[in-house]
Amino acid sequence: MPNLTLETVEKSFIHWRNIRRSRSEQIPQTLWAMVSNIAADYKHSEICTRLRLSGSQFKDRAIKSKPHVGQPHFVVATQPAESKNIATPVTLSLKGYTRTLSLSVSMADLGVVLPHFGALL
Repeated sequence: MPNLTLETVEKSFIHWRNIRRSRSEQIPQTLWAMVSNIAADYKHSEICTRLRLSGSQFKDRAIKSKPHVGQPHFVVATQPAESKNIATPVTLSLKGYTRTLSLSVSMADLGVVLPHFGALL
């Protein structure tokens, strides 16, 4: 869904609310997919306010529908075979729902840094 903005999603929600058969009709999956696609770009509270969603609706449908949310991710750090120098830097990355943390450390310091990554997961 290219070029999605909160404004375009809001217009889609307004349109759906105008054409739905009853107030108890569930929000269509296509709208939830749109919300999931913009969730990383806007504050969750702003999305909920503009789309008139409760925080629990947003959490249950928009965030949990992303396959990586709530599931730990592991990064394998490798050293190139041609370089056995302990001072060679290694780049570690943790990719979260909305942010990525990248860190470059020497092989000598890797053992000190890795235990702390567990606290970030």
